[in-house]
Amino acid sequence: MDKVRLVLFFILYLFVQSRLVCRELKKGEIDFSIQSITSYADTPIEKVYYEIPSNQLQYIVNNDSFVTTYRISAIIYDKKGNQITGDVWERKFVCSRYEETLSETLYIRDKVEIKLSEGEYSLKVLVKDLNSTKRGSIKTDIKVSKLTGRLYISDILFLKDNRMNVGKRYSSEDDTLQFLFDIYNPDSEDLSIEAFIEDEKKQSILKKEIMALDVSTVKSIDIHGLKGGEYTLLIAVSSSNDTVTRTCTFFIESPPFFSDEEYFDLISVLEYIASFEDMKKLKEAPPEKREETLKEFWKTKDPTPSTEANELKDKYLRRVRYANEHFGYAFKKGAKTDRGRIYIKYGEPDEVERHPYEINTMPYEVWYYYTRKLKFVFVDEHGWGEYILVSPKYMR
Repeated sequence: MDKVRLVLFFILYLFVQSRLVCRELKKGEIDFSIQSITSYADTPIEKVYYEIPSNQLQYIVNNDSFVTTYRISAIIYDKKGNQITGDVWERKFVCSRYEETLSETLYIRDKVEIKLSEGEYSLKVLVKDLNSTKRGSIKTDIKVSKLTGRLYISDILFLKDNRMNVGKRYSSEDDTLQFLFDIYNPDSEDLSIEAFIEDEKKQSILKKEIMALDVSTVKSIDIHGLKGGEYTLLIAVSSSNDTVTRTCTFFIESPPFFSDEEYFDLISVLEYIASFEDMKKLKEAPPEKREETLKEFWKTKDPTPSTEANELKDKYLRRVRYANEHFGYAFKKGAKTDRGRIYIKYGEPDEVERHPYEINTMPYEVWYYYTRKLKFVFVDEHGWGEYILVSPKYMR
């Protein structure tokens, strides 16, 4: 009898766990980014800039538009973990077309501010979708310094294509480094402002003068031709009797292929959108022409060639990164799995049914794309995490 009870308890445990896991994974978390800087007026203010992909939230129809409402909270903790302050804001975001609610290149961008005193803190930012149960959070450490002189420069906020660049990473294909900062100048003196870029040896390799009246706008400095590596942006502000500086590191990533293996691994994930002729040209490109050939390929796929951004490239490579991070297993990269392939081609499903613990059934998932009228069934046939597409069979 005890054995029977133990078996029944174990089955019940698996059932409950499967329901809990499914509910948690199905709802997921809102994947957003933040970047905070400390600004000084009468009181130090922590400015928290945030960026939420618009398709992470749920929308309701309002006349001829689509509206999402979300709550953003910023909570400040001291070093002992005690909450000392915080605030909550409710915000709305409106899309004029339904397609925008599904876009992977449209972002909700805004900022919130909290007054602080000198000290070291932990900042926790939470986002909750008020039209659903989706939520997400980010926690980071911040330090509010004491003003020791008449001039002060805030932390540097990096941007890319006029969007926040939280990772401070740029590619060797980028022409400009974009950034923002605030200056505290209580005496309203005339200022001289210069931006320098230093290499890993702290040697200054680029310099640009910045107009003091232009300090509140996005600034940029030419980085065309810089090789991959770690660099430092140094801002120097000088008055008649004082000079202050602020530095922050950023990274330039080299082209992702230095060997045949890396290059062919990169172009292999393009087969989902590339024609036979495209793939043939990419595969046969000599080493010295590979970067140029790859640029030409993406140029032909750019939906808005008159702008700097290539929305299709950004969306596609973002899907590839997501697939590699979430669908891989010991023997295969995520982008080369069946789930990765479908995700890269069609994007995030409208709904996912996960069945990791079913009696007498192998783990399986069902992906629904309602707007496309598509349904995909994946089964972990071997039990090692490789979910194989079993329906529709013609898509295998």
